[in-house]
Amino acid sequence: MPSDSLAFYETVFAVSALAIAAIIGELRGVETAGRLRARELSRRTIAGEDEVRRQVADFIHDGPVQELIGLDMMLQGAVNATERGDTARATELIHQARLIAEGNVHALRDEIVNLGPYAFEELSFEIAIERCIPVWRRRYGCDVTVDGNVELEPQVANDLFRITQEAVANACKHGNSDRVQVTLDADGEYVDLRVVDNGRGFGDVAPLGQHKPGHIGLAGMRERAEILSARLDVTSEPGRTEVYVRVPVGGTRRRNQR
Repeated sequence: MPSDSLAFYETVFAVSALAIAAIIGELRGVETAGRLRARELSRRTIAGEDEVRRQVADFIHDGPVQELIGLDMMLQGAVNATERGDTARATELIHQARLIAEGNVHALRDEIVNLGPYAFEELSFEIAIERCIPVWRRRYGCDVTVDGNVELEPQVANDLFRITQEAVANACKHGNSDRVQVTLDADGEYVDLRVVDNGRGFGDVAPLGQHKPGHIGLAGMRERAEILSARLDVTSEPGRTEVYVRVPVGGTRRRNQR
């Protein structure tokens, strides 16, 4: 082989080797970035779970535990009153004890609903939201309606349920909304979630920007949408705010279209 041809092929091989090395380096960089992002999401998830555990522990300690101590004292007082023959006082204490018990039953049920449904294999998104509606009405004085009888994978249903929880809480607690409409629809390839309220909106604050003073839960909504590879948009103006999530999940359909 002539020397000039040999030099040409050596040059081609050298350039190819450099190109392959560059591609491999780029792929490794992408892989490393992906791993770092996954690690960061895992860290945030763990931190979020720890925060939920702390909140539940605080709720149980400051609420039901203290109430049960008071309930025990009331029941003991009723026993003592009965032994003294003071039936009027015993009846009064028992009535107060019943009120405490009823209040704690409601509080614990609300907390269970707030933690979210963990059986989406049997529970649809629509039913899960409907179970939250009385809690939201008691807690925020906000009327929520839902239309969304769509078949979803359990994990997708759970993440969309969590996004809806955050959107409703923001609307009712921070947006002073008294009406929220939750709509879930599917077109075969995508699921569209819309949460629309009649509150005051976000004002000059960018809902999905880096700084969100006074509005909580948006970062969690954004991360859940990212986990679902979903599009998340929040549009806001006085009197109307819409949280829109579009999830790519093939084969979905409304249940009444079977």
